[in-house]
Amino acid sequence: MKNTRTTVFVGLFVCFSFSLAAQSFFDIARLDFIQIPTSHKSDDQPFHVRELSGTLNLGFKTAGEDRLLLSWNGERRTISLDNESSYQKPLFLNVASLGYIRVWPESSWRLLMMSRLKLGSDYDIWTSGDLSWGFLAAATYTNDNGVSFTLGGHYGEELFGPLIFPIFGLDVQLSEKVYLYAFFPAEVRMEYALKPQKLYTSLVLNWMTNSYGLHNVPQSSFLRTEELMLRAYLDLNLSNNLVVFGAFGHTLINKYDLKTDDQEKLFEYPFEEDFQNGWILDFGLAFRIRFKN
Repeated sequence: MKNTRTTVFVGLFVCFSFSLAAQSFFDIARLDFIQIPTSHKSDDQPFHVRELSGTLNLGFKTAGEDRLLLSWNGERRTISLDNESSYQKPLFLNVASLGYIRVWPESSWRLLMMSRLKLGSDYDIWTSGDLSWGFLAAATYTNDNGVSFTLGGHYGEELFGPLIFPIFGLDVQLSEKVYLYAFFPAEVRMEYALKPQKLYTSLVLNWMTNSYGLHNVPQSSFLRTEELMLRAYLDLNLSNNLVVFGAFGHTLINKYDLKTDDQEKLFEYPFEEDFQNGWILDFGLAFRIRFKN
């Protein structure tokens, strides 16, 4: 069980798009469909943001309790004026991550180091200028009561410039059915086992930011997206490992920022203003290994 619990970190830290999974489970594969009905702040023009994403996480034992981590995440995001409009703005994201977990025998400490290479583009054409990269390092200490504390940092180069922030983590089983996981600023998750091994509910707060090179606007430019989402999930285990889930929530930040490479603000529809915060519909399927609750 100790070996398996270590492997779960592949699901925790591999997504630099900031869709991190809680340590109570590990998704080997996951497929999500998200829809956010919204509108522009200035004129209430209705929009729909639709996102289809897939994730594959793998962990391999190396020496002792150490693990090598490999991951891929892909996303297709479409922004449309309304359900009947022919105007579409598809954006694509591919993220490859490589990491290593160092575990010291007879120690309460472990260290994660992970790097990622990301390609975000509209794919009309794409160039090396659409590539970004990042590195994360985080140390975790687990006390005698099984409570884990994490401290680390992230440094990356996005299309909009450096992305640097500290990382603070907490992992604690509050009761037999209640579990709290925090990996701030990316995710905070409170999970409750309605029926252990069968039915779960959770409240999840996610922050994420990404950048995409755009080539179907008048000049060389990039788009930065920033989202803060609060969602309530319901997860149903169809079998030991196959899980279907659905969520309903609301955006707290829903910002799209289009600029040229020299940081000049562009006004290209539909990215000329921030979006209104809106409701979130999220559902999908996962091949999951569960460890807690």
